[in-house]
Amino acid sequence: MNKKNLIIIISLFFIFTFNTYTIADDYNCKMTTKNNFSYNQTLKKVRRSYLAIGFQDKPYDIVHEDEKVLLLSSVTDLSDGTADIESWAINKKNLKAFSFYTGTMSFEEYEPDDFFSVGQCKVQTREETKKEELQIKKAEQESKKEEKELEKEKKEKEKKEKEYEEQYPYKVILKCGLDGKRHLGSIIICFAGGKNSADTELRIFNGEIENLYKAYNMLNNAGYETSQGFIIENLSKDFYIVAQNASENLILTMEVYKKPDDKIIFSQSEGLYGTLLFRGN
Repeated sequence: MNKKNLIIIISLFFIFTFNTYTIADDYNCKMTTKNNFSYNQTLKKVRRSYLAIGFQDKPYDIVHEDEKVLLLSSVTDLSDGTADIESWAINKKNLKAFSFYTGTMSFEEYEPDDFFSVGQCKVQTREETKKEELQIKKAEQESKKEEKELEKEKKEKEKKEKEYEEQYPYKVILKCGLDGKRHLGSIIICFAGGKNSADTELRIFNGEIENLYKAYNMLNNAGYETSQGFIIENLSKDFYIVAQNASENLILTMEVYKKPDDKIIFSQSEGLYGTLLFRGN
């Protein structure tokens, strides 16, 4: 779209009055998109151009200005041969305005109605504009400070998580089933003996103390049951675990995984009274 066509399109939006008009350096405009999103924009005159004041000031060239209308345009030429065009028009009699964008911005994030807005402007003194610029600068500094604090918190959290993973890198999955691969849904079966076998125990040393679990207290204290098996997480780097099978017909399997990639480093299965043992570093 060339400048001549742009001027014609914008001019059709206005009904101009030749007797009265406004002369101003700066404008403060309250705009609303066709999607009903409202925003304020100050346009500051700098010689033969205007700046849209914000965290990053955007320059606009004066396409045309007379006693009736102010037309602004900003063209950003892109490396692929396309261009982004943003334009403003302000009626100097009633200070009504509209702005629009056309270009390469992704429609996955925005809708066409986001790119067209209308509103009402007011003449703004340079002192008011300077005050607004100071407020924006202060807000920008606070935003950067907040970003740094959030980044610092993120790094501290990641550091603590890494230290925790290094201290507690192991996870154990116990399975009780027919073939040593599939879990039947209850680990208790492999620790509660039947008529012809005795109950067995699960022992876990997790860096400080050794805990002993029987079938009746295993579920609530040692770990948690899933369809994949009985999972015991966050085991220390110097832990050890001992499990003995009490079932005549089922196989007890122990799988050990290690962070950070949770790769399996140990797998063993045992039948009745078979003992499974693993030690950390």
